[in-house]
Amino acid sequence: MREATRAWRDSCCTALRHPAEVDTQQDQLSKVEIILGAERLAQIQDAIADVGVGGMTVSEVGGIGRGSAGRRKARFKRGFAVQLKIEIVLETGRVPSLIDQILRTSRTPVGDGKILIHPIDNAIQIRTNRRGYDAV
Repeated sequence: MREATRAWRDSCCTALRHPAEVDTQQDQLSKVEIILGAERLAQIQDAIADVGVGGMTVSEVGGIGRGSAGRRKARFKRGFAVQLKIEIVLETGRVPSLIDQILRTSRTPVGDGKILIHPIDNAIQIRTNRRGYDAV
């Protein structure tokens, strides 16, 4: 029984290892988070499709940013500004073209939102145990 448990742990729980121990042969991944107004979703979807990215996660979020000082106090009293957070995981080498396309399609003179980029140590698809880019 102990051997079976140890074998399962070693095969299934490699994501818990230190990032330096994870297979360095796999493709490097990055997560791009885009926070912007809901009216821009169609533009972002087109930009993502143009780069060839197959999927994204969209969440409705609220927040208060560094808008003009006169509006900040009034907005805080009314509540958070409702925006969308779009999360995309892709190969690190494709991130610059995605960012360029997003900036080209969604930049306006006022309050465009934010783009955040994070490194991803590993990704695991729970059902199949696929790892790295294959899991995305």
